[in-house]
Amino acid sequence: MARVRKNELQDLVDVFESSYMLVQPRPESVDIENDRIRVSYDARRTVEPLDHSDLFTSFAKLAAFGEPREAKLRRWVEQFGLPVQDSRPELEEVVPEGTLPRYKPMAMEVHHFKEEAKYAHELLKLYLVIRSREPTAIRTMVRGMRSRNRSPNREASRLDQEFLHRYKLNQGSLLADSGDRRRSSYREAFSASKAASGVEGTSTRHHQFVDMMHILSAQSALGDILTGLVSNVQLRVGVQRGEGLVPSWYCPDLLSAIYLQFYLLVTKSKPIRFCKSPACRQAFVPNSGKQIYCNDSCRSNARNYSKV
Repeated sequence: MARVRKNELQDLVDVFESSYMLVQPRPESVDIENDRIRVSYDARRTVEPLDHSDLFTSFAKLAAFGEPREAKLRRWVEQFGLPVQDSRPELEEVVPEGTLPRYKPMAMEVHHFKEEAKYAHELLKLYLVIRSREPTAIRTMVRGMRSRNRSPNREASRLDQEFLHRYKLNQGSLLADSGDRRRSSYREAFSASKAASGVEGTSTRHHQFVDMMHILSAQSALGDILTGLVSNVQLRVGVQRGEGLVPSWYCPDLLSAIYLQFYLLVTKSKPIRFCKSPACRQAFVPNSGKQIYCNDSCRSNARNYSKV
């Protein structure tokens, strides 16, 4: 199966902005007992989860070989904390005078953590199949989901059920509305090959149309699911010295930060930078983490400018 390469994860989040998107106290101790993970936090140190390019993939990989072992689970929590929806470390209300502030411990059921990691891993696998735009692979994946959903001995996963529901809705919408812009934009991007006339040509065009429906329905279903996962992430405007106003986000909890990073990977969103050439200073989307000029002309102009 295809995989996400490390270079795809680089520069999804601007390093400066990561501390504004989500900053939390660093976990101090992690105890696992009676199917509960209990975490206490260090009030003197912090962690910026989105500063780690592998935040989402490291979480998803915990379930790559079934249920994550306790040792792996503990190491991940010690680094980032607990991925509890709508919850993050809170300060104690009453702190003795002259002492450092303390954070209330947080707890989470172990099986809930494992379920969330499994969901993230299945989501990553789903994305890798869909981004290939291979209709045969997508059809095989959908058949497998339907088989698990219908079998009395095999319970369909949460993602199976969500995806099949969204897939069916999008397929119905695409088939019913011939003017759907997704269909026209797909045809423009992937123009049909020159088909022979007559029966052969009709058959070829039919197969191409069916393939298009499978791909668009799957892409749209994944988009709907991911939209829900980042629905509580707030759009904000960041301010960077020397660069002015830049687009950014605010995450209310660790779980939303995990899925924001996945959203940025899926949509290929990159942080906007400003050209370092004194004569330009225009905004651009970098192709790599080291790119500081928007084009070769600006790079050359900057060298000449420094000699003046």
